[in-house]
Amino acid sequence: PGGEPVPQMLFKIALNDWSYTMMVTGDRVWMEHDGEVVPGAPMPFAEMPLSLDRAYGGKVVNEWGEVPHMFNPAGKGFCMSPEAAPGVPLPNLEHPDHLMRSPMDRPDPVSPAPYPMDGGLRLRDMGRYDEENERALAVNPPESAHLALNIAHPDLMVEQIRPGDVLTVEGIWPDRALRVRLPEFPGEVV
Repeated sequence: PGGEPVPQMLFKIALNDWSYTMMVTGDRVWMEHDGEVVPGAPMPFAEMPLSLDRAYGGKVVNEWGEVPHMFNPAGKGFCMSPEAAPGVPLPNLEHPDHLMRSPMDRPDPVSPAPYPMDGGLRLRDMGRYDEENERALAVNPPESAHLALNIAHPDLMVEQIRPGDVLTVEGIWPDRALRVRLPEFPGEVV
């Protein structure tokens, strides 16, 4: 905003009535303060990659070896205990309604970047679970086929995109939003 480095800002993608918003925060680490572990102050930034390695997740090394976060092993901020958190980097990309306040918070990773086909968020949403009988009902029900056949982050999947729809992206340039009317696709699928 204003072309100056900021400690935090919103990034938003909108398509007609659908939208996706992320809080983008400068680099920071967990710190001890008055006996509690809290997020440190963010460093101001002018540019920030919106990739999964900047989202919540990561790997923890403990006495059993390396433990990757099942939804995003490439990310950062994942801790197994508050005692191990001081000095651990926090994610730069967060959902504005689920900002990390404690090292034991477990938000879903957010990013507009392609999400791995075998990523835990995708796999979690593909199955159904019978809570009453505590067992899986289906591992790949037909209504979840879009999750298996798509590289988009599950939060970025929209039901339908039509020529003429307006895509708006805020937070790329300091003084304006990117607005694009989606063109007619010239290809033909057989």
